[in-house]
Amino acid sequence: MAFVTNVWQLIGLRFLIGVSNASMLPAVQTILTKNTPSYVTGRIFSWNQSFQAMGNVAGPLIGSFVSSSFDYAGVFISTACLVVINLGMVYTNTKSLRKAR
Repeated sequence: MAFVTNVWQLIGLRFLIGVSNASMLPAVQTILTKNTPSYVTGRIFSWNQSFQAMGNVAGPLIGSFVSSSFDYAGVFISTACLVVINLGMVYTNTKSLRKAR
């Protein structure tokens, strides 16, 4: 998205991101349900919702800081970097789960 040349490209890419996010939320909740004991499921879901709400606050704050320090392309590049770091953390921390199956 940092390298688009017109608004329609950005609209299309943002639409695809929206579809991806909308499909990930039920998947995350399913994974939480399957991998937590029934007696702590409520607690895990509340943690999930709390962190999601904190992300909804922190994301725009960080994005506005990045866009004021650099430009709008910097927001998309920094977001991509954070997603790659998150992917690495998930991959590293779920090795034992992948081996167990």
